[in-house]
Amino acid sequence: MAADKSEADAGGVSSAAEKVRARALAGQYGISVEQALELVARHGNDEEALERKAAKLKADQNAAKS
Repeated sequence: MAADKSEADAGGVSSAAEKVRARALAGQYGISVEQALELVARHGNDEEALERKAAKLKADQNAAKS
């Protein structure tokens, strides 16, 4: 059973804490929860990196709309 859990975690299944952080990041920066989950998966608890990347995603989205 433990092997199944580690395989699931490696496959991108997010923990509850990651999902909560991603929702907060999405709301704060106006990005999708999916985008925020990807950022959290890549950068973990590095708040500076998360905020910088989320702000860049939002800016890129706004530029694409213009």
